[in-house]
Amino acid sequence: MIVYKATKKEFLEDFKKEVVIKKIAEGYSKNIAKPNYGMINSWNGSIPYLYLLLEDDNIPDDCGISIEHTIPNIDTKKRIDVIITGKNKNKQNVAIILELKQWSKVEQPADKVGYIVTSNTREEVIRVHPSFQAYSYLYFLKTYNSAFIMKDIQTYSCAFLHNYEASTNDALFDEKYKKFIDKCPMFLRGDLQKLRNFINEKIYEGDNCEIIDSIEKSHISVTKLLTPGTVDIMKHTQYITLIDEQEIVYEKAIEMAKQSRQDNQKRVFIIRGGPGTGKSILAIKILADIFMNPNNKIKKQVLSHLYKHKEKYTNIQ
Repeated sequence: MIVYKATKKEFLEDFKKEVVIKKIAEGYSKNIAKPNYGMINSWNGSIPYLYLLLEDDNIPDDCGISIEHTIPNIDTKKRIDVIITGKNKNKQNVAIILELKQWSKVEQPADKVGYIVTSNTREEVIRVHPSFQAYSYLYFLKTYNSAFIMKDIQTYSCAFLHNYEASTNDALFDEKYKKFIDKCPMFLRGDLQKLRNFINEKIYEGDNCEIIDSIEKSHISVTKLLTPGTVDIMKHTQYITLIDEQEIVYEKAIEMAKQSRQDNQKRVFIIRGGPGTGKSILAIKILADIFMNPNNKIKKQVLSHLYKHKEKYTNIQ
């Protein structure tokens, strides 16, 4: 679902006329719900940086700009900040997912799950790594959205932390997130030209929002990995991409399992969520990743139990 759509030229004109925030709010109200003060404040904080980014002659005037694109089949809280579309030098369709962050400081909590983030609002909240978030959105669209599957859209993602200045031994660059940072780079305060260069390398000419329209008209396609059944899913958990809070829940569950292995104490972890929020897939991934860990005792215990009572489990391969 698209809240705001325009070419780059139209977006720049809307910003100069001071109507872009109004149009985003109206589109959000029409398609989702009335935006709260925090959302409007967030747009006021980040959209000016999007304007500065796109005010570059090398970025085509007719490339597509989508703001607050709602990810279908999850919930309306999961929205991609910006999608920039066009074509590369080989005339291939290109989409760049851009996550805008107003973060100014991060800390890792004691359990090293997620980040304690301080933004310009001074509010401290737990958030996932921005490169992971951008990557998860990219992977979800490439895996489930029919437009990305049928039209062979070359897709990239990155995060722009326009208020953030890195420090020595910065927690944001923790080694565990290196693979996501390599795939989805972060651009910090002072990196405006680097981000422009990133876009210019990917988009050579505009598409007049054709790709955005294709995304809007597309439908959800089920990935082949999900069709064979739970057993096959458990064999391919690396292809299950978690979104935002799902990753925090996953990491907390894995950390709790590690603690239980260390102190041999039982623990209960309750996951709550409405229909379609991914509880089943999340549970399968947690179970599989714990079970497949060569250092855990659970696999041996389960296999021992199955062998001991094999007459009850004749259908298990």
